[in-house]
Amino acid sequence: MKIVAADLGDEIDVKALINDKGYPQPTLKWEEPVRFKHQNGEIFVYRFGAVAGVNVEMTEFLPVLEDLDEYVLGRVKHGDVEELELCEGPNTRIEEDRLHVPELSDEVVEVVAFALAQSVALSRMERLTDELDDEIEKVINGRRIFRRKRALDTAIKILGLKHEILSDIMILEKPSITWESEFLDDLYERLILNYEIKRRYRVVETKLNHAFEATSVLLNIANEARSNFLEFLIVVLIALEIVLWLFELFR
Repeated sequence: MKIVAADLGDEIDVKALINDKGYPQPTLKWEEPVRFKHQNGEIFVYRFGAVAGVNVEMTEFLPVLEDLDEYVLGRVKHGDVEELELCEGPNTRIEEDRLHVPELSDEVVEVVAFALAQSVALSRMERLTDELDDEIEKVINGRRIFRRKRALDTAIKILGLKHEILSDIMILEKPSITWESEFLDDLYERLILNYEIKRRYRVVETKLNHAFEATSVLLNIANEARSNFLEFLIVVLIALEIVLWLFELFR
């Protein structure tokens, strides 16, 4: 059995997907996907922008992603892909792109698909964070006259990205199914350790905090420069008024 997960973009409107396709779905928890059969496999669609395919070949998986583009709320940008092959074995272990588990149950598939979906969604956050670093560098090296506006725009983007990570990804949250099984909980912990989800999340969070601090400093410098410039203009206007008054006085 093989599971493949791909990042589709921003949040996916799972309610619209259910209504349009007529899938018989109960009320979904945050981490629960919309599930539907496809060819000889199954598709899992997560509201935080990731899609997983179970026993679905890549040639069949890519058209599914394209069909789901219309349900993305925000940016549509097909990102990273993760693949993992599941095999039955006496002990739980991960070897490169292969996971050995004692039993290939539906619950195991759910946990693995969710962890892969989190990983590819986090890759999107890493990419966006790197883009923000580039923007900050452009602000620093840009013309002073435009620096304040660009710094303010960048600060807004940083806050938006932080909100997106916290509200849409909930990247450190475990799926509720792991609460009921020590085996599934251990499996999930192994997976997020293998994909370094916690470490990557901390790196993204640290980068965002540093980026916001840098942008705040730039805003303070730009505001101070603007204030100084306004004070200079006021002095010039006062001096001009005095010159005009003296000119009128001695004319």
